[in-house]
Amino acid sequence: MDVLQAIRSRRAIRSYSSEPVDKKTISDLIDLAICAPSALNRQPWSFAVIEGRERLADLETAARAAWLDEDGALLASQPPEVAEHVRGLLQAGFPIFHEAPAAILMLAPRDDTTALIDTALAAQTLMLAAHGMGLGTCPVALSGAYFNVPATLADLGLPADVQVLLTVLIGNVAGPRPDMPARREPTVYWC
Repeated sequence: MDVLQAIRSRRAIRSYSSEPVDKKTISDLIDLAICAPSALNRQPWSFAVIEGRERLADLETAARAAWLDEDGALLASQPPEVAEHVRGLLQAGFPIFHEAPAAILMLAPRDDTTALIDTALAAQTLMLAAHGMGLGTCPVALSGAYFNVPATLADLGLPADVQVLLTVLIGNVAGPRPDMPARREPTVYWC
């Protein structure tokens, strides 16, 4: 698959087979992700791998409870329109991790805007590489607020000086790949 075809055909996958993704494939994907560009070649990213549907299901239960907790701290940390949308999705039973067999947490140093951009570039590179290998991925921003709670970072064994920018689900696709959703015309300023 050429890169242009990969860009046009990659989709967020929300239906995975139960087949696990082997460690070598995950390592290969991370090796490809670090080919992404980074400002001043700092390569500030790091990664955490979570394997197994059961482990992700446990984390999903904990994340859902934290989002819907009575004190509402996670929801209060979001813009009001996002908070209401998230509350509605989670109360309706929307799955966070879609029964994926693995996830890679894209980590960036805290308080480093450039590192956030670089890590996002690595995430896109990882998703395109997985697509090229015939795997499905889904970027899950919803998980970041839960994973970035200091107690959650500690439970995962992650250092306190990193933040989870994005969770990328990975697995073999179950069923047909979705069609491209409609795209809005971009605003382009020719200067």
